Amino acid sequence: MELTLKTLSQLQIALKLDEYDYEKNTQGYFESMPTIGLADSQVIIVNDYLDILENKNSSKAEDFGELLERIRRENIEYQELLNDGSKSKLIKKYSRITGYLVRQMEKYNKLY
Repeated sequence: MELTLKTLSQLQIALKLDEYDYEKNTQGYFESMPTIGLADSQVIIVNDYLDILENKNSSKAEDFGELLERIRRENIEYQELLNDGSKSKLIKKYSRITGYLVRQMEKYNKLY
């Protein structure tokens, strides 16, 4: 197996999206798992994200746009909470994660 910059970028984004979904709503994550086993479900979820990233210019263009817009919206909400004086460590963490995802997804969209 040979890794390219494109596939590395896809993996980084997909894994971070999965981590963020899990961290943000653990109960909802487990309720929406496609299979009983955590590892099997993570593989399916990450592969779904990889499919969206790989096909962002064709069959999954709408899904990619919606995903990026959702992450942008959530990042803006976290930034507003921080600007309003929130000291929550979780809000700061989610703000950093969503900011990272927005930057990475925009860079990926521009490059590939």
